[in-house]
Amino acid sequence: MEKKEKPKKEIKTALTKEEKIVLKIQKKNEKAVLIFQKKTNKVVPIQVGTKKEIITSAVDKNGDPIKKGLFKRKNSGKNKKTSWKLAFREFPVKMAKEITRIRWTSKDSLGRKFLITILFIIAFAVFYLVLDLVLHHLLTVARII
Repeated sequence: MEKKEKPKKEIKTALTKEEKIVLKIQKKNEKAVLIFQKKTNKVVPIQVGTKKEIITSAVDKNGDPIKKGLFKRKNSGKNKKTSWKLAFREFPVKMAKEITRIRWTSKDSLGRKFLITILFIIAFAVFYLVLDLVLHHLLTVARII
């Protein structure tokens, strides 16, 4: 029987403090590069609805990003006159579009978006409850019911 030769272990040389620091920094840099590559290579999540290009947020005079409100979008001005009849007719369409804009992609804003969705549901429930009560009252006054 032949004996298998074991490979000799490499003897590690003692590193100086400066060399250890340099190696530590190199490892951190390599790790940061890997994390950056993973983030850039992430697959874009599937979105429901129409596919639109993601536009970077606008910046105001101070350099702060402009926050978009519920009905205030990029081309809305304060000096425009609003037609209340048209706004009342377009309200359900705007609500439907606003709900489809909610994206469930990041963990940070998930709670806030969940709260917004619950508020939409509550708002519509109250709206239809009031509408039902008003119609019921009108029909009882008119003695139809």
